Amino acid sequence: MIKDSLMTAEGLDLLASGPLRDVRVDLTTRCNLRCVYCAVSQPFYKGEDMEPAILNRLVTELPGFVGNAVVAVNGHGETTAMAGWVDFCRGLLEAGLKLTIITNLARHYTAEEMETLARFHTVQVSIDTFKPDLLKALRRKASVAMIKENIAGIRQAAGQMGLPEPVLALSCGLYDLNTPDIGHFAEEAIGLGVKGITFWNLVKYPDLPDVNNVSPLDALSVEALAPRLESIRSALDLLTRAGIGVLVAGDFLTPLMQRAGQHD
Repeated sequence: MIKDSLMTAEGLDLLASGPLRDVRVDLTTRCNLRCVYCAVSQPFYKGEDMEPAILNRLVTELPGFVGNAVVAVNGHGETTAMAGWVDFCRGLLEAGLKLTIITNLARHYTAEEMETLARFHTVQVSIDTFKPDLLKALRRKASVAMIKENIAGIRQAAGQMGLPEPVLALSCGLYDLNTPDIGHFAEEAIGLGVKGITFWNLVKYPDLPDVNNVSPLDALSVEALAPRLESIRSALDLLTRAGIGVLVAGDFLTPLMQRAGQHD
């Protein structure tokens, strides 16, 4: 006999599902960028958008399903490069849903798009360096100046609508080419008023021709790894002292520091 409840003495049902905390809607796997390290740049990759019929169902059904959960409207692709993303997100916003997004902010946005992003709870910008030349080499079509301009535009739009600014966060990969100057990244993040940063480990795909290919930190020799880890530790300390929340996805730095003899 299968039980459908298991109550504790305190009246807690151990078999009951808890409330949803977050929901992710993968609107598209296409992207406007071709970062040198990303699967999107591989010849085998084929992106696609969610079917319009499914989008329409989500606008209708999500509000009654998610409760107070945060809804992330991005997956592997760039949501803001997808046709119809504004209408979809506005439908969810009008229904009172709390939206978040990870976006590269690497293109020009219309006033309507800015106003839509300004209504989000959190806008997390995917960026690995604020060095213009390095960003161009890694992400090819991205511009530091444009990203900063878009951040300012979103904040301005929020102010004009009498809304609080979205929480600004960053998503940053750590690998061989950007970690020597990761301290500069931390300083720029502080200057931008960022509230949180997620650092993630690189998954290696086959090298591409005629680009600056990158290597994961765990592929480096101890001699190459050690100074990069020192830079990372200093940057993390700087961010923490500035009150910025830091999340290292999967705690991938700990085994690297142990390998380099830098564990606490």
